[in-house]
Amino acid sequence: QVLANSAAPSLQTLRWGCAHLSVMSKQNSAVRRLDEYTRKHNLQPVIQGMLVALFKECPEDPYQFMVEYIQRVAQQRRAEAMNNIVAVDHSQKARDAGGD
Repeated sequence: QVLANSAAPSLQTLRWGCAHLSVMSKQNSAVRRLDEYTRKHNLQPVIQGMLVALFKECPEDPYQFMVEYIQRVAQQRRAEAMNNIVAVDHSQKARDAGGD
């Protein structure tokens, strides 16, 4: 009886609902991609560290401070990557020498 008396959703309401779900799905997909990207590049701790250092030091030029901070992090990452390459190279050479 209650269902018979209640108005069925209009076609416009149904279209809005479908469109809304589609937008939410796209937003969720975008959020997932951003989360994966952030995790892949380990961005959250870097950004948090930068903000902590920024607010601790309160430099006169915060933008220059952030640029320099990111440059130092990038340089450290490159150095770590090179160390990993060298370590893998030495490991491979040791295996090759042992195999002779």
